[in-house]
Amino acid sequence: MKHVTVILCLFLSLSVFAQSRDTTHADTTKRFIIVDAPLLSKRDIQPLIILNGKIYKRNIKTIDTAKIISIEILKGKDAAQYGPKGKNGVVIIITKQ
Repeated sequence: MKHVTVILCLFLSLSVFAQSRDTTHADTTKRFIIVDAPLLSKRDIQPLIILNGKIYKRNIKTIDTAKIISIEILKGKDAAQYGPKGKNGVVIIITKQ
């Protein structure tokens, strides 16, 4: 669980860094980089991914990053509302419809 949390925090840090770096250019659209960490590819430690209110079972790289509005990370008691599937954390992604 700690590894998942660390990797997700690193992922979010990289996204924030990429966004802040891009704002110096004329093109100020938000950019996200989805990193496929080998540790997250193991089924037993995969966080539950919720995309627009539904469980997302495909590879996270298939999500169009240009359409992402927000990402929320739940862990511990907050993730427990999703039952056993949320035991390794929950990533809630909202995209433009």
